[in-house]
Amino acid sequence: MTKATRNQRSHTEQMRLSMRVVEESATSIDQVLRTLNSNKQGLVENDALEVIRKENLKSF
Repeated sequence: MTKATRNQRSHTEQMRLSMRVVEESATSIDQVLRTLNSNKQGLVENDALEVIRKENLKSF
């Protein structure tokens, strides 16, 4: 993979995340917490690790 390809992928990922932030900004806090399977107290460590693991699997 060339450096240009990596940069394009990075830029595309940043744009995707930016759009998600815009979309979520119009959503109620309660809905965002349900979507993230979280609560106002946050995630316990094991839940946070599971979220990270699932996100890493999506990138493959």
